[in-house]
Amino acid sequence: MKSGSDVLPARTEMLAQIHRHLRYAGIGFGVGGVAPLPSATAPTLADVMAESDAFGALSPEERDQLAEHFVVVRLENDEALIREGQMPEAIFLLSSGTVEVSQGEGSQRRALLHASPGDSFGMIGLITGEASTVTARAVTPVTAYRLDKEAIATVLHTRPELAASLEVQAKRGPVWLRCEMAEQDHTQLIAKPGLVLDRLRDFLHRLNA
Repeated sequence: MKSGSDVLPARTEMLAQIHRHLRYAGIGFGVGGVAPLPSATAPTLADVMAESDAFGALSPEERDQLAEHFVVVRLENDEALIREGQMPEAIFLLSSGTVEVSQGEGSQRRALLHASPGDSFGMIGLITGEASTVTARAVTPVTAYRLDKEAIATVLHTRPELAASLEVQAKRGPVWLRCEMAEQDHTQLIAKPGLVLDRLRDFLHRLNA
């Protein structure tokens, strides 16, 4: 049984998740006995990027440069953005719905976490050049923005200073890539954030080669 001190943070986190999903769906909270709240406006791609861990610390101009290359993708229940064992070739930024990040299949399948709007997937695979160790699978209808590796290279060639900004992001450690740092296989990256920075620099060098 959870103690009172454990229950309160869990409830707070749950309410935060509910608010996040409603906001990204353009739905406002209703309050009993109070006049109806005005309809909320669903966040734009610029809003999602600005509020995400992966891109939020970039300047508005840098986010705008990347935003031009995002492509909208939609998935139904049980469709995957990324599959375990496959080489990621793009970053996905979730804008609506819920995605389960898991390892294994069938009876061996183990859920690591459930991601919500603003979370991203695929960055670790692009940086390390290694196959994904997780599957990111839709558990509700999902809308996400896809940014291909080639698109990142295009932006870097026109705006090389973006590389320095991405390095600043990498120095934030696990917070930068919450959904992907949950994997046990990435304990070294968690323990040594400098490894993320080294891998990122190699990745950026390969894109500019």
